[in-house]
Amino acid sequence: CHNMRGFEEMPKIGPQLNSLNAKVQPEWIYRWVKNPKDYNPHTRMPNFKLTDDEAEAITAFLVNLGKSSDFQLARGRGAAGTGNAAAGKLIVSKVGCMACHTIGDDEKVRQVRGTTYDMAPELTRVGSKVTSDWLFDWLKNPRHYNPETMMPTLRLTDDETRNVVAYLASLKDTRSLQQVKLDL
Repeated sequence: CHNMRGFEEMPKIGPQLNSLNAKVQPEWIYRWVKNPKDYNPHTRMPNFKLTDDEAEAITAFLVNLGKSSDFQLARGRGAAGTGNAAAGKLIVSKVGCMACHTIGDDEKVRQVRGTTYDMAPELTRVGSKVTSDWLFDWLKNPRHYNPETMMPTLRLTDDETRNVVAYLASLKDTRSLQQVKLDL
């Protein structure tokens, strides 16, 4: 399902995994591989019902894989700076993000498409998933990270992008690891 060194010719539906370290935190990787539907009930990623040790081993493998990646953020660390979350929320609602993404209990995108899964990442807890620097880089030029993405270039100014990053970074998963449903 994912693009990884040595499997480039296989068809993919999941994101590439070689440079996850630039994008996500190890804690999020662990939670995701342990039970992806807890983070996003509408994901197509299956729950492999991994043990804690198996999830930890996969997390360690992916983090280690990322250490050998040559991916660099185009704008470097610290480019996301600080923005205004309230202004970012307004931009997200006006730019058209919600035509593909969902936040919270908003089911419009799924209902219109007649699907039970998401076509674009669900953003309810994205602030606990991605780093602000990666998100800034992604919003400025999605094709830098994934040349085949369907995500459009939004043509936001740097300040508008910082505001969107501030808003999305505020959308956190506040549950402790013990509160996360493991769906075993």
